[in-house]
Amino acid sequence: MKTKATENSENLLPMTVEELKQRREAVEAAISTHAIEGIALHSKTLKILEEYARGNISLEEFNTLMDNVTL
Repeated sequence: MKTKATENSENLLPMTVEELKQRREAVEAAISTHAIEGIALHSKTLKILEEYARGNISLEEFNTLMDNVTL
């Protein structure tokens, strides 16, 4: 039986330090843009961004989660 963690790890290829750095920069840019515009991000959105930046979820899963998050 596959667990969610197993499924996630199977969806991800080994990431380089550079790829993780790029993810973090993209997430920081998104947060900064919202902060500049005075828009607060919901805690669920921040959690999804954090998981993506850490490399715990794939881009496909990130997009699905963001599309389906209930705030």
